[in-house]
Amino acid sequence: MKRLSISPSKLEGFRIFYEEEYNGVKTAEDVIASIKGEFIRNEKMIMGSAYHQLIEHGGERYKKWPAGSDQAIYEVREEESKEVISFTHTEAEPALLFKAVSIPFWYD
Repeated sequence: MKRLSISPSKLEGFRIFYEEEYNGVKTAEDVIASIKGEFIRNEKMIMGSAYHQLIEHGGERYKKWPAGSDQAIYEVREEESKEVISFTHTEAEPALLFKAVSIPFWYD
């Protein structure tokens, strides 16, 4: 017999779905997938992962100059989905500035 184990966060996800606190955004299928341990990434998660890559690696490896444009764009191939996400310089700038001012920390 297989034992069912459920984490507090999954139980809370079910409660929120059941009480309709997501206003229908979280579906029964989402709750079932969560309980089964199936992770379903959505567009916002993919975009966030790509943006994190900009923070982690800086912009030089992703920078492209479209023909006839004086503004760079940053094309990031998201690691898991392999989808290419494009950011304008304005969109990428906070990540690039964060990378530029980050200071490494050493721990004893």
